[in-house]
Amino acid sequence: MVPVDRNDQNDRTRDPCKEAPTGTKLSCIVEEGLILCGMRARAKREAVEELASFVAEKRPGVSKEAIVESVLAREQECTTAIGRKSAFPHGKIAGLENIVVAVGISEAGVDFDAIDNVPVNFIVLILTSETATSEYLGTLAAFASLSRDPEKMAVILRAKSPAEVLKAIDSFDITI
Repeated sequence: MVPVDRNDQNDRTRDPCKEAPTGTKLSCIVEEGLILCGMRARAKREAVEELASFVAEKRPGVSKEAIVESVLAREQECTTAIGRKSAFPHGKIAGLENIVVAVGISEAGVDFDAIDNVPVNFIVLILTSETATSEYLGTLAAFASLSRDPEKMAVILRAKSPAEVLKAIDSFDITI
């Protein structure tokens, strides 16, 4: 996992990412630099490509093409848009050492072939190595749980910046 600085203002030695009693806080695996507000895509493939480009730009050595190929192959099996305006596309990338989570927010919505036929506004791209199953499943379950809470989702979708999205996720105190 990539360490994320969550030290509070009063105690510079405290790291809440290492203090979660039952597991890792969801906010500790989400990086502000991998949150994309204002996605432009309107269709599933475009959204996957937009997020893949975003990740590849931030993570040299991670290929946009490998992400797109892996994620779209998974999408052919079954859509990862579970309804409630949320989608969790995911893929396994050879050589990836740590889980990579990119969050995309689309104000207009993306046609993602959702099971409820509603456009998606909250897209979480989850990338793992070919062997990291438990961390991936825990991350997916945590985001799915978050998406089932309309009040929490409203807070996230109202966020205007990556910092606001991360602050919202952190405030929900969800653990993996």
